[in-house]
Amino acid sequence: MDLNYLFYRQQVEHSRAKSGANEPARRAHEELARKYEERIEALTPEEYHFPMGESAPEAVG
Repeated sequence: MDLNYLFYRQQVEHSRAKSGANEPARRAHEELARKYEERIEALTPEEYHFPMGESAPEAVG
């Protein structure tokens, strides 16, 4: 899977969460962003770690 696509989708979902029309929409987009983060972490366990509630990954190592 293309990591660039996963990072792009993660950022899009965070953006949509910030501009969501209501709280359920914002939560749904944040959940989707977190799912993308989990996938990125699974594919690159030694490279990226997303602290809960943050949109930028931490470089590991």
